[in-house]
Amino acid sequence: MQKGFALPLALAGLLLTILVAAGGYFFYQSKTKPVQNTSNPQDSTQPQIKDETANWKTYTNSEYKYSFKYPPEYSDPQIVLDNESPKFLHIWIKRTNPYIELAVISSMDDQKNDNCGELLNGSEGKEVIIAGIKGCKVFRNDSTFSYEALVKNNQYHFSVTVTALDKVALEDNAELFDKFLSTFKFLDDKTPNWKTYTNPQEKYSMDYPAFLFTDCSGDDGFFLMEGAEGTRDCGLGEEFTQFFVTTDFSSSNSYQKSDYEECYSVEKEPMIISGASGFKYSAVIKSKTGECGNQTVAYADVGTNIVLKHNNKDYHLYYYKNVETKIVEKMLASFKFLE
Repeated sequence: MQKGFALPLALAGLLLTILVAAGGYFFYQSKTKPVQNTSNPQDSTQPQIKDETANWKTYTNSEYKYSFKYPPEYSDPQIVLDNESPKFLHIWIKRTNPYIELAVISSMDDQKNDNCGELLNGSEGKEVIIAGIKGCKVFRNDSTFSYEALVKNNQYHFSVTVTALDKVALEDNAELFDKFLSTFKFLDDKTPNWKTYTNPQEKYSMDYPAFLFTDCSGDDGFFLMEGAEGTRDCGLGEEFTQFFVTTDFSSSNSYQKSDYEECYSVEKEPMIISGASGFKYSAVIKSKTGECGNQTVAYADVGTNIVLKHNNKDYHLYYYKNVETKIVEKMLASFKFLE
């Protein structure tokens, strides 16, 4: 009788082993399967991004090579062109009740170069990304109240402002100004071979250069490895992620404060990206020798961490300092919250 049961029992044991192994394999696959890149417009699972400026009008200037959108209830653009030196173009649109004015001034005035460095010394100045280029946004209180954003592209300097008659009205329209800035585009800003990553779980999207990086995103967020897509796989070797976005950054505190004050300090700069306020943390190295020659100091030296607060979550946008500045600026300018 015992021999009669030996074969069925052996088969049952073999079947159980196969099922356990298969279950382990599929569990591993489910934990390591990356979030799908939803850049394919034919993917019906891609969430619809609500464009709150969809019904806005568009102004385009072919000479200075830029465009912007503005609310339909505002007046048509009024234009003043001064051909004297320095040549400038002043365009403004306004609403009368309550009075709000949006304006763009473009100029070749070299004296405006590097104005951001001076303006950001004020307590209410912030660094912003405008049309993929780093600029600054400041509060002004002259005869009126205004926010001004400054940016330079090629030989032209651009001043973008919103003006109100009192500070309360200005603050009430701060979100409008951020939306206005987000529509500002340079017409010669080409980004060939870029793709869009969308994370439907954490509700954000970002463009990235597929000719430089490979999307190795997973359940923890958006991760880019060095090397053009199609030239490498995502197996981690000795290299590090060049750029990532995550809401789960367990070691983020080490990038927001120094663990070795005698070795490095951390600079904290205010930022606004996709309408969300936050801070950029970057290390200033004092020494790499002796006790400062450790891994923590080395990690602090190579990376920059931006922390944005949105919907009661911290979003960490981390990138290596060796990534080209213009690439980082374009990527940060493309970052959008989906709700």
